Amino acid sequence: MSVPVNWKLPAETVAYILEDCDARLVIGDDARLALAPQALPRVSFDRDFDALLDPGPFTPLAMKPEEPAMFLYTSGSTGKPKGVQRDVGGYTVALATSMDYIFCGKPGETYFCTSDHGWVVGHSYIVYGPLIAGMATILYEGVPIRPDASIWWSIVEKYKVSGRCIQIDLSAHVLKGLENLLISSIALKARDVRLVARRTCFECCWQQLCNCRLSCARLAV
Repeated sequence: MSVPVNWKLPAETVAYILEDCDARLVIGDDARLALAPQALPRVSFDRDFDALLDPGPFTPLAMKPEEPAMFLYTSGSTGKPKGVQRDVGGYTVALATSMDYIFCGKPGETYFCTSDHGWVVGHSYIVYGPLIAGMATILYEGVPIRPDASIWWSIVEKYKVSGRCIQIDLSAHVLKGLENLLISSIALKARDVRLVARRTCFECCWQQLCNCRLSCARLAV
């Protein structure tokens, strides 16, 4: 079971989350691991990356639908961080359904989600969702304007991305081959964005997507 951690939170908040969820192992780069309690075992992306690429043989663990898949914690802005449990069965069904009906993902295609990796949309639609749908997924860490403002679209063209979830307000140029585009934003309106895909879907509120409410209001162009 995993617990995504927002390492931008104060060190005492991170420590509380790791203690509250009874963490047994912390994974991250050295800068983030420095914020974790020293007593916890850790795996560093900076020092242990080769071992992570080749973990050796392992047996997949079968889990029941009602067993917990992960805990998600709030930032603690209104008090102590609060953990919310997602179960294996419901979470998997929601991701499989949304990848099919919202993102139109097909096995063998390539998917690109630009959300934060540690946020619910990020690990849901960078990792679990595309893999459940049988798609290749792109993991990109970096701001959308470095080395220039075309970096995301360059990735789309280079890796022949067919579906994409964008977590930012933007305008974009036309790209050949991009079949489906979902733009998740609270303030974004249809007139602010030119058509960049055969099917562009504007999500009115990201909270609805995070909560897997598939009947949420959308504007398709």
